[in-house]
Amino acid sequence: MNKEYLTEIIKLFVVKDKQNRFLEFIESSKRYEDFLLELLNDPRNINPDCITELPNNQQNPEIVSQKLRRLGAGKQAYLVSLYLDFDGEIGTLEKILSFVNGGGELVYCIGSKLGYYEGHENWRYILQAKK
Repeated sequence: MNKEYLTEIIKLFVVKDKQNRFLEFIESSKRYEDFLLELLNDPRNINPDCITELPNNQQNPEIVSQKLRRLGAGKQAYLVSLYLDFDGEIGTLEKILSFVNGGGELVYCIGSKLGYYEGHENWRYILQAKK
């Protein structure tokens, strides 16, 4: 768990009324799982102003990577995932996207205001903070 990246993710992409709650969650390793479950299982926690929904034919990792790059994503990304074996991974955008399997993940493009959210109910969003 990288608190610096998680704080950025919360401030950039989470709805205002949930930000303090989520920031408190990441302060405690005991509450971190609550953070993951709430953030990744309910897209209502994501600021709707940040969301661009992806059509079904644009949901493969290569297309997602291309879209994020065109918007200004850098080379590195950070993964927030319900799959604890992958949660907290840092790597190239392409590598991190390869870990995404629709079970609840958020890819944060480090150094940008961009991300990708994929939820278990077939939610697929490009995230772009307006700040």
